[in-house]
Amino acid sequence: MILDKQGEGHIIDRTFIADPLKVEIHATKVSSTPQGWKYRFCAYLIESGIRMVCYDNHHGKGPHIDRLSGKKEIVEKYHFETIQKTINEFQREVMALVKDHKNKNGDEKNEQGNI
Repeated sequence: MILDKQGEGHIIDRTFIADPLKVEIHATKVSSTPQGWKYRFCAYLIESGIRMVCYDNHHGKGPHIDRLSGKKEIVEKYHFETIQKTINEFQREVMALVKDHKNKNGDEKNEQGNI
């Protein structure tokens, strides 16, 4: 899917569940940013609402990623190429978080079952 060829004002707006995460993908085609898009892609833990990862380019910061590491949020610059590549990278990160959560829960169940 090539989203960069969409016209000004084109909107991508999706919210879905990837247990244990609520995932929000919002982007609008604009001419006011160097990327040509105003975007925010975030994943939150459903139980607590804690933001685990967020790719965005809000005014003043430019493209960056906010990630939760332990109890600390880490901000790193992001090299934006296309909106589709950004969505793909975000989705890979979300799937890794889901997989990590399932692995941890599976390990906890195995440990509890062996007690």
